[in-house]
Formats: sequence, structure tokens, C-alpha cells
Amino acid sequence: MKVGSIYNYSEESGNTLACGSGYYPYAVCVSDKPFVLVSEAGDMLWQATIDKEKDDFVEVDIKIDTFKAFKRFHGENYHCIIIEEEW
Repeated sequence: MKVGSIYNYSEESGNTLACGSGYYPYAVCVSDKPFVLVSEAGDMLWQATIDKEKDDFVEVDIKIDTFKAFKRFHGENYHCIIIEEEW
């Protein structure tokens, strides 16, 4: 599992990323140790109810904005800084 990658349960597992208010088609891996997935909007975080060793997760090949997910996990002071070097 790679931090920053997008995951969901495999179809064969029969599991879903869900909470009391709905279903999520995928989530962002924001931490490997501990293993944590967060929804794209940052409104749902899964940690205690998932296990990367036992659960059957697959990487989802889509491009999304992961900023809100990382902000949810790291807090309000989370900032992305991109430095482009010229060679």
C-alpha cells in the first residue's frame, strides 16, 4: 500500500467502504503506519475497522485531488508545497 494511492475493496471481497451515512467508491491512503484511508472529501476516515494484511484492497486507477484527505489526517496546518527545480 502506497501513501497517496487510491484504494477500494476488491469486488470479490464483498466489502465496501461505508459509514452510517453512505457508501464511498474509493479512499486515499494517507498513512501506512498506522494504515489509514480517508475519503476524497475528507469527511470519513477508516483506521480501526480496516486491516491492510487481512482485507482485500485493490488500487483504483483514477486521478483525484487528495488535498482534503491529507488535511483531514494531518490537521488544519497541512500544506502542500511543490518546488519545481530548473536544470
